[in-house]
Amino acid sequence: MKNLEEYITKAGEIENAKIGNVFALMGEMITKYTAGKQVAHFNRLNQIEDSYNTGMCSEHQARKKVLIMLGNVAQETKVI
Repeated sequence: MKNLEEYITKAGEIENAKIGNVFALMGEMITKYTAGKQVAHFNRLNQIEDSYNTGMCSEHQARKKVLIMLGNVAQETKVI
């Protein structure tokens, strides 16, 4: 289990950060951990951010989607 502590720390940051920072924090995680899949993950992150910005989902829903995405990124790179 590599970098599990960092994954847990990042999840805590995303749960507590202002919504504007949530997307930036997830972007950092994508850049750092998704070898070869950055484009697909950034596309999904942009979809979530656009949904939030246009009012199609609430802050709670957007944050939850980003946390799920964080888990998926971590699993794909064998962090957990």
